[in-house]
Amino acid sequence: MTGAPRARSPVSWVGVAALAAVVALGAIACHRDIRLLPIGDDEGGAGAGIGGAGAGGAAVGGLDAGAGAAGAAGATAACSGLGDPIKLPTSAGATCAAALETRAHQFALCACDTLTLGARLRTDAFDSTNSGNNDQVSAAVGTDGALVTTAELEAGGAIYVADPGGVSAGGHLQAGASFRSGGPLTMLSNAEADLLGDAYVNGEITGMVKVNSGTLFVPTTVTVGSNVEAKMVSPGPVLVSAPCGCSDGFVDVASAISAAALDNGDAAAGFGQDELAMVSIATQLSLGCGTYFLNAIDATAPVTLVVHGRALLAVDNSVSLGAGLTVALDSSAELDLLVGGWINTSGGTIGAPSAPARFRIWTASNDSLTFDDQPTIAAVVHAPGSVATATSGLTLSGSLFVKTLNLGGDSELHYDRAILSAGAECGEPVATPIP
Repeated sequence: MTGAPRARSPVSWVGVAALAAVVALGAIACHRDIRLLPIGDDEGGAGAGIGGAGAGGAAVGGLDAGAGAAGAAGATAACSGLGDPIKLPTSAGATCAAALETRAHQFALCACDTLTLGARLRTDAFDSTNSGNNDQVSAAVGTDGALVTTAELEAGGAIYVADPGGVSAGGHLQAGASFRSGGPLTMLSNAEADLLGDAYVNGEITGMVKVNSGTLFVPTTVTVGSNVEAKMVSPGPVLVSAPCGCSDGFVDVASAISAAALDNGDAAAGFGQDELAMVSIATQLSLGCGTYFLNAIDATAPVTLVVHGRALLAVDNSVSLGAGLTVALDSSAELDLLVGGWINTSGGTIGAPSAPARFRIWTASNDSLTFDDQPTIAAVVHAPGSVATATSGLTLSGSLFVKTLNLGGDSELHYDRAILSAGAECGEPVATPIP
């Protein structure tokens, strides 16, 4: 998708952290040097060579970002080393971004509106902090609206559908944990449902449905037909609460962007607000802890952000990525990207493949989120006002929270279990997988 960048508005997306950094030389001197370099192959070693001029690289203003003693956190506040946890404004006051991540992203996919899937979607789970912790029941799918599918939906975890419209499925439907529908469950034509845990259906059940090992809960007025297999049926009231928490006050992204526009570390880092507005060659930036602000990102060549601390990058208008945005994170480093307009990606890799739970993209706008040409996303994406479209499908590691998701091609969502404990650094209790 294309569109014109907007003038800065109080309604916008929330963005990733920090396009700058500081290296202490002898505990006193700083070396200013952000360079445009060829992109390296190894994410973990992406910071190598930042201080030197790469072949064909063009030096521009900025700070080379090591774990220096005097990092740039903003125009008025200094930041050093890893920096304090990033906080975002909410109706309850400034709150740790990692804690908000754990609270809101316990589903691989959560949608605020009716979820209509026109291509196959499968979800599973992994843990970016522990390769041996790969239970699939963490990979839940939820919607505050109804669920309509014309292709297979295979969730490694639970499926929660809150709307009284319930579920209408034209392809194979599988829930690896509980299945909960606030309305009828209708399996069309020869489609079949395999529900591996308890099933809660607040309405009639039509078509082939198997509740393989749990109990089927239905209202007392519902007669369970012969096409439904269940070890036990329990009649009574069925209530399905909205799973996604789409309230407007959860994160005030617009205020966070406005604050970053007024108080940021851009000048100290030596770059301007249009630093990434026209990127046409492979670009690698080294980022330290702190807060930074850009008018827009428009890149037709690959961009790599090497992040050494906890950083927030607010982008006032739109983000257009024609060849990917790789985020290479030092140990414990985090990046919060706030975006005020639409986001358009065309293929490539977007995010932090080795640590999706530590790269967060936030938005509160109603602008579109377009994933063209089968991109690979590695991030926690929080865009409750955005319609996400993947015309050729996508692969996402992390978590996706949107208004709804339009799929035109087969897709896979890999939930990062590290999200459940991300907020522990701020005192947030570790969450348990959705039952």
